[in-house]
Amino acid sequence: MKRFGRVVLGLIVALVCAGALLAASWYYGGTTEYARFKSPDGRHEVVVYRHPMLFAMPGQGSDAPGTIVLLNQAGRELKRTSVGMVQLISDPRWDEDTVGMKLLFKWKLPAK
Repeated sequence: MKRFGRVVLGLIVALVCAGALLAASWYYGGTTEYARFKSPDGRHEVVVYRHPMLFAMPGQGSDAPGTIVLLNQAGRELKRTSVGMVQLISDPRWDEDTVGMKLLFKWKLPAK
């Protein structure tokens, strides 16, 4: 009986791990680009990615969570933050040494 309990416990752990892997691959595999904003000087980009939602009512597609990423000209990631709803995204404000989006982030840009 002791061996049977270990087998059942092992199967439960394996099923939980497989479920977690499937959920993670669905979540990150379904990530799509939502918006892209280039800096006026062309040296940086702010890219917004939308993550899929498990369930959404009609009209709630923009309520999905997302990730905001700052990239340099070569495409290397410089900064990253998450956002609860991609509908909060607005055009970023580009200054000479900073970029920001109202209520979401304000990042210092690397020197030239």
